[in-house]
Amino acid sequence: ICSVVLSGTSKAAADDAVAEKLGICQTDDIDVKLRLAACDAVINALSELPNLRAEALLNRGIIMEEDNNLDAALADFSTAISLNPEYPALYEHRGLVNAKQGKGDAALNDLAMALRLAPDDADLHASRGVVRMLLGDDKGALVDLNEAVRIAPGDADHYARRGFIHWRLGSHANAEADSRRALELESDNELASRTLSELRKRS
Repeated sequence: ICSVVLSGTSKAAADDAVAEKLGICQTDDIDVKLRLAACDAVINALSELPNLRAEALLNRGIIMEEDNNLDAALADFSTAISLNPEYPALYEHRGLVNAKQGKGDAALNDLAMALRLAPDDADLHASRGVVRMLLGDDKGALVDLNEAVRIAPGDADHYARRGFIHWRLGSHANAEADSRRALELESDNELASRTLSELRKRS
């Protein structure tokens, strides 16, 4: 009986250690090397918690994406999806990487899947808008950004992105209105400031 108790205690301690490493892996304001080491520790742990491994893969994939190592990021997001196929953020990030690699259909399929899992997530609508913009579909992007603003009217980034899309479409009055609204919500919003600067050049 004693050995069983010790075994259970050891497993609990191991799972606690994995959870602690995951916390470091998820923290974006610490040294990248420390984050990667923590992510690797969770991914490689002999744990029966696939959702934790998927979360670590998501975070490592984001680090790889930010470092422009897109193939590694894509591999991490795909492996994470196999572990937790009901996690919308995994499809979102894989879709964004697919878009950067010029894989338009794959990108839109991933964002569609993310939105099937979380249809009321404003950030997912905004991400699909970004993908559509990257693929040259500004009118489709506007539809998604309209939905993002409807769901989350207090988010400056949604207004800033929609303002930028309006600018690309030549709807300058709407571009200015959205950009000014973004700056009311977030005074240092870079995209909104850049859009207003471009509008001033053409006035």
